[in-house]
Amino acid sequence: MKESTPVSFTAEDDAILEQAAAWLTKVQEGISPADRALLQHWLQADPLHAAAMDLVHETWLKSAAAARSVAARERSFRTSTLTRANAPERRRGVPLGLRWAAAAIACVLLGVFAFRSATTEVTYRTGRGETTSVELSDGSRLRLDAATTVLIHIGPLVRRAELINGEAEFDVAHEARRPFRVEAGGFRVRDIGTRFTVRNRAGTVRVIVLEGRVELRDAQTSGSTAAELGPGQQAVESQGRLVISSADLQSALAWRDGRIVLDDVALADAVAEWRTRMPVEIAISDPSLARLRVTGTYRLTDLTAFLNALSRIYPITWQETSTHRYEIRSRARSEN
Repeated sequence: MKESTPVSFTAEDDAILEQAAAWLTKVQEGISPADRALLQHWLQADPLHAAAMDLVHETWLKSAAAARSVAARERSFRTSTLTRANAPERRRGVPLGLRWAAAAIACVLLGVFAFRSATTEVTYRTGRGETTSVELSDGSRLRLDAATTVLIHIGPLVRRAELINGEAEFDVAHEARRPFRVEAGGFRVRDIGTRFTVRNRAGTVRVIVLEGRVELRDAQTSGSTAAELGPGQQAVESQGRLVISSADLQSALAWRDGRIVLDDVALADAVAEWRTRMPVEIAISDPSLARLRVTGTYRLTDLTAFLNALSRIYPITWQETSTHRYEIRSRARSEN
């Protein structure tokens, strides 16, 4: 499900664009050595500042060309008018060159407003048992697992996704000037020409790189780099502990094929995974059963195969108590 989100123009990219337009205005009007030093400091302070200056300068070049064209037409019209009147006349007011420069700067400021209008924010949600794929406005592709919520912000300087919960695969259209970052839990993932997955469930964040590289930053320590991952690597963060290792891609990507892979996990955790990703409720009547270890690969549409496998391996029985509601019991207690 797609939901449009009101766009706020108090975002950092909005303010940075206005600052860049103000600096360009100073440059075109004649900048002092002191201000030039301040401009250099501002450009070096944040990569977004340089990106904003590039965008605004591109708009300036296009606007200046348009303004010069207008000025040329004005000169031609005035010349023909004066010729017909056969009387020379001096135009009073602002010199023509300054007028087209002022017009170009005005167009730059209008361009900033155009950048604002191009900013979009959209929330995508999937329910339990649902998956979906979408193409974002920048050309990136996004695939969502079941029970996932992600907020997408595509702005002129920054592309950002907030994975509130669930799991998603990001196939990023790389742009050096506009980085794409994903925020999940306490971490920020920044692409470096990349395809990767991010999972944020039950207080655990996992990042797996499929192609390219990603940079993992800790949002709690002013965005310092925590790790850089390459293809086949994963980072798992839980309770403040970060572990880097090789990823089992077949297991980690099973959700894309509608499968659930359980690798020596507690029955309680296996049941929680089913409940998260499918519209079912499963109760474990005997707490001692929750600690049993479970292994296997199952289709998400075939919960009964999972329950039947349990009953063959362990002294367990199960019952569908009502539609989409199941109960797992100890066989000994069921026979009594």
